[in-house]
Amino acid sequence: MIKKILLSISLLTTSALVANGENQQLLKDFTQEQFKNRGIVIKNLKISDGKVLGKEWQSYHVEFDVKENGKFVHTKELLIMNGNYLVSDALNLKTMTSLRDSLKPKFNKDIYDNDFLISGTGEAENKIVVFSDPFCPFCKELMKNIYAEIKKSKKKNDVDVYLYEIALPAHPASDLVIRHIMASKDKKEAVKKIYNSKEDKDITSSTNFDIINNWFEATTDEKIKKEQVFSDEIDQKMQKMKNIANMQDVEGTPAIYVNGEFTKFYSKIEELFK
Repeated sequence: MIKKILLSISLLTTSALVANGENQQLLKDFTQEQFKNRGIVIKNLKISDGKVLGKEWQSYHVEFDVKENGKFVHTKELLIMNGNYLVSDALNLKTMTSLRDSLKPKFNKDIYDNDFLISGTGEAENKIVVFSDPFCPFCKELMKNIYAEIKKSKKKNDVDVYLYEIALPAHPASDLVIRHIMASKDKKEAVKKIYNSKEDKDITSSTNFDIINNWFEATTDEKIKKEQVFSDEIDQKMQKMKNIANMQDVEGTPAIYVNGEFTKFYSKIEELFK
């Protein structure tokens, strides 16, 4: 619902957005009005400048907390505008690439963290980073394909694969499952088993610790205690993944970086294992 509203906002035209110095406030007022008109409660709305795009266009980062199912959820969006038009994206017809994707920051080599390494030595020249939710069906399919590439490739030690996990609001169980994975004695094996598990809607929608704990044990053959799942160490790792996702402007999953560059093309991953 929220994405649909943001898209409808971005497709509107307004002649009010004319002066660069006023654009942030005008965009803020405009966004608040669109949600108010739909009876949706938002708070902590922040607008910040992004990159300048040529002579007329500039990107803006829009962040706010929106009330969904009685809880406030933090939401981020990137909008692009000039004096007259507000859009969410544009396509370069020569290169067939998204303007929005080109604005993604490169993955800073200083934040490759071996705590989140699931394949490779941590010293390889080629690096893949995946931002994922363990119950996102597209993420599970992607990870299955990556594991298949690793299994058949003779170059698997020449490629490091990092997995940063994000619990999406659509999957209530994800936070607990990610915490279990982080607390596992063999995180690499736990990740592989979780992403190859069959979808279970009763599990995906649960926030009950015992239900998730029993499912994790049955899936990975590993028993995790409650105090391990909610330890300070796990809290720090969960926060670190969120911070890195925010630094990279991750808006959804899966999000893929190959050698520091954001991509939507799986062929970029395949090339590294050939």
